[in-house]
Amino acid sequence: MIPVSRAARHPSTSVGILLRLTLIVSLILIVTGLYLPALSISSFYFFNREYSLIGGIMTMYDEGQVWLAGFIFTFTVIFPLLKIVLGLLALSTIKTAPLMTRKILAALSGASKWSMLDVFALALIVVIINGKILSSSQLELGIGLFAAGVLLSTAAIYNLRRLLSAPMMSPLAATG
Repeated sequence: MIPVSRAARHPSTSVGILLRLTLIVSLILIVTGLYLPALSISSFYFFNREYSLIGGIMTMYDEGQVWLAGFIFTFTVIFPLLKIVLGLLALSTIKTAPLMTRKILAALSGASKWSMLDVFALALIVVIINGKILSSSQLELGIGLFAAGVLLSTAAIYNLRRLLSAPMMSPLAATG
């Protein structure tokens, strides 16, 4: 059982506010990064096409690559957003439902382990595209914003977990 520290029970403190703000900013970065161009592909010097992460997933789905689209959608959209929502939920349930907060922390631990798999998948796609004859690819702003949002949310969740699982202060320790 993960104890919830006394300091964490007061999420209105500056740390709680900073964590909420960080999670909200990371949510904005991730959602923006999903829709802005993330990858541009050039072939034969005539063909230029830009893909957003969401656009790329939809293209895969439309071309019948349903399993690949589902896999990338899960790790690119679901996991990062789930991690942020769970973090915000944990911050809002500290005072009212500490048991639920502990369960959320356990779920966050599992979700955090998979949060960068999508960036690895995109890097693999870039390597494959660059290996084709007369084609090149370039990462665009969308992937930078998305990666920044994922990294920022990872840092916020790490600090949230540290805050919420800090040892409980006993009255004797405070006077000792």
